[in-house]
Amino acid sequence: LSEDEQKDVDVVFEFALREMLERIPTAMPKFSSLEGSESPCLTILVSDSSCGQTSMLYKLGALKKDSRLVQYQPGQEKSFTENMFDLKIDKVKTISEVVSSIRKAQEKGENVIVDYRNNKTELNDTKKFIDGVRRAFGNVEVLICLSAIHSEIYNRKVTSTYETLADGLIITHLDLCLNYGALFNICEEHPGLPMKFFGTGEVVPEDIESATGERILAGMFKLN
Repeated sequence: LSEDEQKDVDVVFEFALREMLERIPTAMPKFSSLEGSESPCLTILVSDSSCGQTSMLYKLGALKKDSRLVQYQPGQEKSFTENMFDLKIDKVKTISEVVSSIRKAQEKGENVIVDYRNNKTELNDTKKFIDGVRRAFGNVEVLICLSAIHSEIYNRKVTSTYETLADGLIITHLDLCLNYGALFNICEEHPGLPMKFFGTGEVVPEDIESATGERILAGMFKLN
């Protein structure tokens, strides 16, 4: 900026916003980029604790109609959400059942979204699972689910834990976020993990949107 421009608060602010926007990586999910392709996509959601991941699974399943959902929640009774949106969900107990469900679905040409629960197992077990899935199947995308209501320290810890395994981020509970700056800091620290989706409430399937840097900056600076 020229000296005169630096004296104009609005010009400096707009310049700062442009610079910050470039530091917030976003991208479309792999299953969108493969739209119309004969090759099905496998999306794996990972997280450490309660962060709205199951709700996000339902939203993605409602968004992507031809998807098979796989989750660690054994039981025969269908939830209201499953019945309402006619979601195809396999509820499993073991890793071998997860892999079997994925294989059967992809043989039918279905996209698969897995609600992977760490359940306090060793990180090495999660790594073995994801590495094995990447070897066995094509078009695999791993997304870390973070909650906007968790502390920055906690979210940074989770992101660092799974960074080498993941391809991007999903941010849930954005409607309850009180510290958008913490999300910006995570983007700064992990530029190789673009944000894919924002969860903006509990309603399935409406409360989901594609991630944008503008949304983060609007929250930081209370912009309309």
